[in-house]
Amino acid sequence: MSFFRNPGCKRCIHFFLVILFPLFIVLISCNKKSTGNDDNGDLVSFFPPPDGTAWLYQVNWGQQGERQFHMLATVVGEDDTTFPGESFTRIEMFDTTEAQFKTGMILWLDASTPLQLGYKAVEVYQGFQHAKRNQQQGQEWDEKYVADETTYSIFSGDEGEQVQVTSTGRIYYGGEEVGEPATLVADVTVESLNATTTVPYGTVSNCVKLTGTGTKTTPSDNFQTPLEICLSPALGIVSVNMTPGFDQAYLDDFYPVD
Repeated sequence: MSFFRNPGCKRCIHFFLVILFPLFIVLISCNKKSTGNDDNGDLVSFFPPPDGTAWLYQVNWGQQGERQFHMLATVVGEDDTTFPGESFTRIEMFDTTEAQFKTGMILWLDASTPLQLGYKAVEVYQGFQHAKRNQQQGQEWDEKYVADETTYSIFSGDEGEQVQVTSTGRIYYGGEEVGEPATLVADVTVESLNATTTVPYGTVSNCVKLTGTGTKTTPSDNFQTPLEICLSPALGIVSVNMTPGFDQAYLDDFYPVD
């Protein structure tokens, strides 16, 4: 059995595949219900963020947090070449401490309509651990998910609201050309519209707090993970707690474009 056919080794991808997309949708929707204090931004102008907008996160990776590092997420811009005939906003998020080999991911999102976000694909890179094998196979990514159709969702932004977001597509492992069919589901509850949390960036109030689960179903693996997330309409994703995979991610800095 290859590394990528071991279900326990494929779970780190869930943070991005199942969680990140609905988080932005909830943030956009819940901004309509926010209280309007100093931590509350105007999402009409905040998202889609301009090219060059970036977030720095402190990440603890692994069930016991055995690996800690920083990841920088950057809005690269519109990509109209990866998926012929379609254009998506490309966001890259990579470890800042490993210059030679990539650890992180690339996301493709549809941000063409104000206050609406679509989710198309993600590539995950696991860095030095798999670099030799990747070079031999002529590719860099370790795991990739491509949705059959761009996935959208609608939230009312009400406290206590429960929403399910479902995406169907194919997951590819270690350079595979065929991949396997997958269904990705996020079940989230808007627990609070006015939560406060403390992260390396500082104490952030007026956050949207979400709880729920992320689930992946494929012919070779069925997996579910709990999650807890805090988002700020002014800053984006502030904190994520889940297990396994990216157990914890905390906002360290935010670099808006003037």
